[in-house]
Amino acid sequence: MLFFLLCIYITFYYIRPFDWMESLQNVPIYRILGIITIVILFLYTLVGKIRPFRFKTDVMMCGFVCAIILSHVSHGWYGGAYSSFIQFLPSLTGYFLVAHALDSKKKAHHFISLLTGLTTFLAFEACLQSIHGVASGSLAPMIQNGYDNGIRIDIPRAIWYGPFHDPNDLGLALVLPIPFLLDRILNRKFLVGILCFPLLLSGIYLTNSRGAMLALIASFFVYFVMRFRSKKGVALGLVLAALLIIFGPSRAGQITHEDSSSYGRVEAWYAGFQMFKSNPVFGVGQGSYTEGADRTAHNSYMLVLAEEGLFGSFFFIGLFFYPLRWAKLNLLQKVASPDEERDRCLLSAAIASLIGLMTSMFFLSRSYILLPFMMIAILTVLINCSSDDQNISEQDQISDGFHWRVLAGILVAEIVGMNLIVKFLL
Repeated sequence: MLFFLLCIYITFYYIRPFDWMESLQNVPIYRILGIITIVILFLYTLVGKIRPFRFKTDVMMCGFVCAIILSHVSHGWYGGAYSSFIQFLPSLTGYFLVAHALDSKKKAHHFISLLTGLTTFLAFEACLQSIHGVASGSLAPMIQNGYDNGIRIDIPRAIWYGPFHDPNDLGLALVLPIPFLLDRILNRKFLVGILCFPLLLSGIYLTNSRGAMLALIASFFVYFVMRFRSKKGVALGLVLAALLIIFGPSRAGQITHEDSSSYGRVEAWYAGFQMFKSNPVFGVGQGSYTEGADRTAHNSYMLVLAEEGLFGSFFFIGLFFYPLRWAKLNLLQKVASPDEERDRCLLSAAIASLIGLMTSMFFLSRSYILLPFMMIAILTVLINCSSDDQNISEQDQISDGFHWRVLAGILVAEIVGMNLIVKFLL
């Protein structure tokens, strides 16, 4: 039942029929579904079907939620703590659903196929916007002003409803399944790849998102390096990355600190660093970044550092650290069978997808959306299933210590690195 609920929850999160179908627009479907989901998760925990804090990422997620709340409570604003918690609740619920509903390799494969289908639908809607000017529900693309050889032009950028109303968010959603499709194609499962791959690439192109292009380039490169673990993988990754840069959308070649948009990002990072120095422990409060800067951070890691301080950044880093660490350990193990090799290839795709998101998050403020937390959960589940097949105890695979010192070291490196980047670029 929990897996069925997960599929329904994610389907409504992506497709959002209540936002564009007139007969459903006044029905609070997603709010009701969210309440039902939370209640069922709680009941499953009570009866022992879900073991809370089974994974280190569960602990990090709960710590991050506490950081969001404390970022307001530390300033005496309890209403802000409640509001921020409610806003983050879909991501929190989605993470725990994915992490604990996918309790087998078969379910993980089915869920990845569902994500591929959902994102292909979004790509199809993006193409409709390009061809007909509108998508379902008469949704028109976002028009952004740009310049071509000094001439002002209007640049249409594909969008969707709800959390994908920003073209950057839609682009990231479309990038997420790309490494899994690559894995299918290389495993000679051509039908899904032939149907979905071109449509997804077209959708990414139509979002005209530099962040999505960065995610796509990083995903391609990491996937081939991880899959082949040789000079061949590096060469393939570099060639495809170069092709994406050459044939990417018009804004993709403008990621330099000289253009006004990029320079504005650096100024926003500087403002965020000043906020962090003024409230280093718990931050200025989730959602309060723009009160101390002209624009948002355009950097997810800086956003968390400024809004949740050291406390929140520690848990935010931990969310990415543990699945990547265990993925690396699994990839280093010797392969004894074709099944283990297939698992390793799928694991490589999941790592590539997550690192692609992490790369784009360095240039986008996406600290609280569902996509990265969902990929963290998927990677954690795949690692767990793979380790179970290799007869590695759960104590060994997940509970090998919290590595507090390592996380603290990464946090210090992040602070020093961001400070140096800001000083160098300004």
